[in-house]
Amino acid sequence: MAVRLTKYEGSSEKEDDKFQVDIATSDKLFTVEEAVEACGFGWFQIRLSVFAGLIWMIDAMELMVLAILASEARCDYDLTTWQESLITTVVFGGMTIGAGLWGKFMDKYGRRRGLFVFCVFVALMSLLSAFAPNYPTLIAFRGLVGLGVAGSSQASVV
Repeated sequence: MAVRLTKYEGSSEKEDDKFQVDIATSDKLFTVEEAVEACGFGWFQIRLSVFAGLIWMIDAMELMVLAILASEARCDYDLTTWQESLITTVVFGGMTIGAGLWGKFMDKYGRRRGLFVFCVFVALMSLLSAFAPNYPTLIAFRGLVGLGVAGSSQASVV
């Protein structure tokens, strides 16, 4: 696979080199590796790396909280072992379903919009699960958290 890259019009010597993809008029043909190398590593890539790292951190925190949540819920709701295990199971079930849904959503509406919707959705469902009055409500909200957490991989990988 190869792309053609041309110098972005209006770019000066003082600015970082900016390139645009121009398949029709460019003379030089780049491989993907050469195109990435030619574009360089600037503030955009740094911000992108920070945001992707924060997204993965949110994802990891939601999964780590399951260990604490399950044992606390067992005491609060007087749960059996299988009910305690179901708290974790519904999160992973939600992630399984959500991966395909978030992929289609982000393909249609874009990664940036999908990232925003994913973050708001996970924050809201996590907050609601914190105030769940009973076990079935907790299970429903944790399943929705899993559905939302699946968006992290869809938003930050590409």
